[in-house]
Order: sequence, then C-alpha cells, then structure tokens
Amino acid sequence: MPDVARTLNNLANLQAKTKNFKSAETNYQEALSIRRKLAEVNPVYLPYLANTLKNLALCLSEDGQFEQAENNYQEALGLYKQLVQINPAAYLPDFAVFLNNLAGLKFKTKKFEQAESNSQEALEIRKQLAIHNPNAFDLPYCEVALNLCELYGQYVRNGNLQYVGLAKNLLEDAAQRLQKYPTVPQAQKYISEQLFPLQEFFKNYLP
Repeated sequence: MPDVARTLNNLANLQAKTKNFKSAETNYQEALSIRRKLAEVNPVYLPYLANTLKNLALCLSEDGQFEQAENNYQEALGLYKQLVQINPAAYLPDFAVFLNNLAGLKFKTKKFEQAESNSQEALEIRKQLAIHNPNAFDLPYCEVALNLCELYGQYVRNGNLQYVGLAKNLLEDAAQRLQKYPTVPQAQKYISEQLFPLQEFFKNYLP
C-alpha cells in the first residue's frame, strides 16, 4: 500500500506539472485515501499524508479551486504542528514551507490579514533557522521577507502608511543577506524581480 500511494502521488505530481489538473486531483485523492489509512495505523506516515495534502492544495490552487486548496493546507498544517512538537529540528523547515504556501494562497484570494499572520510565523521560523545555518536558510528567509513586503505594499497602496517602516527594515535585512550570494541564481532572481522593484516602490513613501 505505501508503494501504491507513492506511485499515485508521483504520477499526480507529473500530471500537475503538465497542467492536467483533473487527473492529478484524482490520483492525489486516491493517494490521500491510502495514506490516511496508513497514518491511522502508524504515525510514521503522517509526513507523507501531509505532503500529499500539500501537493493536492497546490494543484487545486493552480486550478482555481482556492477554498478547497485552503482546506487541504489547513489540514496539513494541523498535522505538521503535531510533528513539530515531536521533533522540531526535523519538521520546522517543512512547517515554514506550508505556512508560506498558505500565505501565498491567502494573498491571492485577498485575505491579507491572514496572509500576513502566516507569513510572519514563517518568517520567524526561518529567521531562527538561518541563525544556525545561514547557507541553507538565508534565501528561504528572504523569500518570505520579500513576499511580506509585497503584502505591505498592498497595504500602503490602500493608504496604510505605517507599513512603510516595517517594509524598509525587511528590505534592508533581505538585501544584506542576498548580497552574500552573488553567484547563486535564485538570490539574483530575488534581487532583480522583487528586491529592486520593492525598494523603488517604497522609496516614494520614505521621508
């Protein structure tokens, strides 16, 4: 049964990448059913169940089924909260990924306050992880920081100028971290596609 679930999950991943969302959803649901039963018998399968829930949520989000996607993310987060309590070192990084993904979905559906809350929690986790392992977690931290600044930009456009200072501090922090990785393509992508445009945007609101 575990092998069947893994095969279904991997097939669904491939189908989702090629935007065959309906087929992917069907296979994720079948994998989910198997992994729920496995996790009921043995908690070792909880991370696999959470992973399939995340994959299904991503698929549903790409297919425009935002409410169903959010429900799957929320269930996955509940599972990861349990896992983090058991073994924080093993599961905190993935928990931050789930929070960041959920924040992105809520930003897309204009649930800005909820997106902010999820992003801030992910940011704090990745900040602490980066203290102990900057090479592994500086860029994931910057990912959340820049996304949070995008959200603050939305607030500022709506007239909430108190977020300008918060964004300025986050952008300065992200810039310092990103400049340490001049040969890393993802770092340069963050700089060109998010950091520079956000700096230009918020510059208009600084005294």
